Amino acid sequence: MAGQPEEVRWNGEGSASNIKAESLRLGDFSEAELPELLAQHTTESGQSFESGVVEHIWALACGQPWLANALAYEACFRAEPGRDRSRPIRVEAIDEARQQLIRRRVTHLDQLANTLSEERVRRVILPMLAGSSESAWAVRDLEYVRDLGLVASDYPVRMANPIYAEFIPRELVLPLEATLAGSVDPAWYVQPNSSLDLEGLLSAFQDYFREHAESWVERYGHAEAGPQLVLHAYLQRVVHSGDGSSASMRWVAGAPTC
Repeated sequence: MAGQPEEVRWNGEGSASNIKAESLRLGDFSEAELPELLAQHTTESGQSFESGVVEHIWALACGQPWLANALAYEACFRAEPGRDRSRPIRVEAIDEARQQLIRRRVTHLDQLANTLSEERVRRVILPMLAGSSESAWAVRDLEYVRDLGLVASDYPVRMANPIYAEFIPRELVLPLEATLAGSVDPAWYVQPNSSLDLEGLLSAFQDYFREHAESWVERYGHAEAGPQLVLHAYLQRVVHSGDGSSASMRWVAGAPTC
């Protein structure tokens, strides 16, 4: 892990792959292999990881090798506090790393975003986001998104990890969120005590939905997911407010994961 360029990551077997240059699906880490990866860094640098860090990386990446390594790399090498080898890496540093990866739309996530325009991907992803028991995907569609690593390799069908569950809905609604930038001011929904005026927000959204949402629902092409994605975009515009906050994205993205 030490000293690698941003786009090159190790696959856990001593060989490097340029994820940006070619599509390569690596096998997932097991829960036993992840601490071995982090132990390599401790051996090389002397920097330790506080209790709970390994479990937190596992919970966020669910063994996805690029994400697991990228979270650790971000916390240990890109973040200024992490470059101080006398300071152990804390759980909070991994949360900040997650936010940075999503905010920068790093190559791995960017490549996943590019697949969201494919109809066979959307046939699987949209019903999942809607929590629908009805789906129009074929077995080959599911095999394809599993090969991409978007969904878990076992049942029930679900997002492969919580980072994808945050990132993918956010990507799907970005065009709509951009159209809301001039018509929705987050300050409208902040109460005097700085809490969210949820009743006012939902009332305003109902007005917006009645007037504008039909074309967007049709554009998403799914009767159940469409309205939810429109609501997602509206809430994301209000709560997220362009700052890339992972906490805000978790509030508006509820797809089940590993």
